Amino acid sequence: MNDKCASTFTGLEPLHLLRILQACWTKREIHELPEEARRGFASLADPLEGLLIMLENCNDWKKGKKQSLAHYLIDQFNSWIKDNASAQQPCQKQNLLQAKVFALLTVVPTNVLDPLVSLFEVDKADTSSLLSLIEDLCIKNKYKERI
Repeated sequence: MNDKCASTFTGLEPLHLLRILQACWTKREIHELPEEARRGFASLADPLEGLLIMLENCNDWKKGKKQSLAHYLIDQFNSWIKDNASAQQPCQKQNLLQAKVFALLTVVPTNVLDPLVSLFEVDKADTSSLLSLIEDLCIKNKYKERI
């Protein structure tokens, strides 16, 4: 494993993990990414929230690329979470994350909408919370995004 991609994974911060994965991605060390991502997700104090923080700070998906690190992270996390179901959020925390991811859904490419909705269970979110978020979009004149 390349020293620039390798890291100690105890109590890892999401932005530090993002930098590690960006280094591997930039250097095209694709073969190292799956293991780095899996170990990194496992070491995050809150994996789902960590993923959201990484996605909020990962700008390559905003450029509309089909192959982006953000899309790769979503795919890898989907795979990892299936093997680590205990990493799911308690209901109260899930509601907070759903509100944060809802804002992200208004700017992401369409190819990541379904995986994000599934991961963060936005389709199961409290209807009144979602309506409030949709009203906010209307106030901001983001009519297309509210659909």
